[in-house]
Amino acid sequence: MINQTISDLLREQKKTKTDFADALGIARNTLNNYLSGETLMTSDKIIIAAKYFGVSVGYLFGEMPTEKEKTISEKLDIVISLLAH
Repeated sequence: MINQTISDLLREQKKTKTDFADALGIARNTLNNYLSGETLMTSDKIIIAAKYFGVSVGYLFGEMPTEKEKTISEKLDIVISLLAH
């Protein structure tokens, strides 16, 4: 599940696998092993991943954000949209 969530976040946030691998301090092929489910991420890498994407560790494991988190995220999306124009 976490590997699919991370793949989705990479796509949604338009982040590259190379940049993400660099943030984790791992090789790109190691990241590919994580994303394919061949290798499990260690807890320290999961924490770094959550910070990198701006989500909770629970979210990476499929927990849905709380209403407060949704509201903050929606407001942030609006601000980003306005700044882009």
